[in-house]
Amino acid sequence: MPYCAVVSCKTGNKAVGRKQYQQFSLPESKGMRQKWLERINRDFTPNKNTRICGKHFKVEDFVPDKENLDSKGRQKKFMTLKSSAIPSLHLKDPIVEKPRGTKTSAATANPDVPEVNLNEADVEYMDYLHSYCKPPENDPGQEQLQPPENDLGQELQEAFENEPEQQLQSEQHEQQAQQAQQHPENNPEQQQQQQQLQNEQQAQNVADIIEENEFVMTIQKVLDDETFVAPVFLPDIQYQTTVGESYQDTIASLETALEKQKQENDKLREAICILEIKVDAMSKLFQPDQLHRILNSKSKSHWSDESLEVFIKLYIKIGTKSYQYLRNKLNWPLPDPTTLQRHMNKISFKPGESDDIVKLVNLKTCDFSEQDKQYGLVIDEMSTQSKLEWDPTNGEFVGYPTVPTGPALVEKRKKEGINQEDILASHVFNIMIVGVLIKFKQLLAYHHTDRSWCAKFIARWIVGLIRQLYAENGMKCMFLTMDQGKQNLAL
Repeated sequence: MPYCAVVSCKTGNKAVGRKQYQQFSLPESKGMRQKWLERINRDFTPNKNTRICGKHFKVEDFVPDKENLDSKGRQKKFMTLKSSAIPSLHLKDPIVEKPRGTKTSAATANPDVPEVNLNEADVEYMDYLHSYCKPPENDPGQEQLQPPENDLGQELQEAFENEPEQQLQSEQHEQQAQQAQQHPENNPEQQQQQQQLQNEQQAQNVADIIEENEFVMTIQKVLDDETFVAPVFLPDIQYQTTVGESYQDTIASLETALEKQKQENDKLREAICILEIKVDAMSKLFQPDQLHRILNSKSKSHWSDESLEVFIKLYIKIGTKSYQYLRNKLNWPLPDPTTLQRHMNKISFKPGESDDIVKLVNLKTCDFSEQDKQYGLVIDEMSTQSKLEWDPTNGEFVGYPTVPTGPALVEKRKKEGINQEDILASHVFNIMIVGVLIKFKQLLAYHHTDRSWCAKFIARWIVGLIRQLYAENGMKCMFLTMDQGKQNLAL
C-alpha cells in the first residue's frame, strides 16, 4: 500500500493498530493537479504512484452513497471523490518567513540616524531621494503636484541635507580605526576605541542593509498594488507616473473572454433544453431500464419487475413474430422471449390457486372494451394415472386429491376397510376461460379429484372464480359449458 503524499501523514504505514484510509490518485487535469500540490505544501514532481488519502477531504467532497453506483446500478464498494474535490484537512501549515529587522532596531544600533515615523506619502518622498534614475522631463500639459507640506516632510529633508556631514564623520572614524590598527600596542585606550569603532561600523552596515531592503520591499509593494497611482514631486522637480495600462489591457482581454464564455454557456443551455425534451419524449415510450440500455449499449443490468410486467403484456398482446420484429429489426431495447418465458414459469399455479393466472388474464384483457370482456367457462374432467410425483417448482409431492371425496364413496370404502388417506387422485377437474366476442382462451384453475367429489365444494370454488374476475378485471361470465355426467348435473 503506497504512502500518503501529505507531510506527516502516516496512512500507508502498516504498523499494528494504525488506522488506514482509502487513497486517491492525483487528478489528470493539470489545473486541479496543481491545486492539490499547492494545498499539501510540497514542492516535488509527482508520479503515477502518488496518492493522497481520504483523511484530508471533507464529507461533502465525496459522491453521496445514493449516487455512487456502478454501470449496473449497484452500490460501489469504495468511495468516489467529486471532480471539484480539493484536499483541505490535516495539511502542513505554510512556511512563514521571519522578518529580518525593523527600523527601530536600526535606529537603536546607530544613534546618529534620526528616528522618524513615516506615512505612505513620506515613504514615496524618501524613495524618490534614493532613486538612481533621473526624473522625467517637464510636460506642460501635466498637472504638477507638490510634496506634502507637513513637519515630517521637513524633518526628512533636513535629515538628508545632513547626510554629507554624517558621511564625513563616518570617514573620520574609519581613519582613526586604521591608525589604531597600525599601532594597537602603544595605548590600551586606542584598543578600546578601536573596538568601539568596529562595533559602530558594524551597526552602521546593518542599518544600511536594513534600509536598502526596506526600500526594495516598498518598491515591490507599489508595483503589486493595482490601484496605486502616486506621483510625488520635490520642489522645482516635476515627476509623472502613468496609470497601469497593462492592467487595463488585461481587464479588457478578460472581459472579452468572459463574453465568449457567456455565449458558449447560452449555446449549452439550449442544447440541454433540447436533450431534456427528447428525454421526456423517450420516457413516455420506454421504461427507465430501457432508457438505461439505450444510453449504455454494453450494459448487462437486470430488468426490474415493473419492466418485465410491461414486456410480458406486450409479448402477449402482439405475439411472438411482432415482438421479434420490434426487438431485432427496429432495435428496441427488449429482453429475449426466452427471458420472458423463464420469468413466466415462476408463476404460482398450484391446485385451486388462481391469483397469478387472473393477473395474467388482466394483462391480456385490460385494453378490451366492455363487450369484449364477456367470457364463458369451459369445465372438463379428465382421467390421470394414480401416482405420486415430486414437483420441483413447488418443492412437494403431488398426486393426492385436493377436493373432498363424495360421501357415498367414503362410506363404501369404510365398509370395505380401505383407508381414505391412502387413496391417490385419479382425475383432474379443470376450468378454462374463453372469449365470447373476441378470440382468446386461458386455463384458469384446476383440482385433483377422486372418482367422485363434493358438488358443493366445487360450486363454491367456481362462484369464487367468477367473482374474482369481475372484481379485478370487470369481466362478465355469460355461460358455463360442461358434459352431462351425473356429478356435473349435481352442480
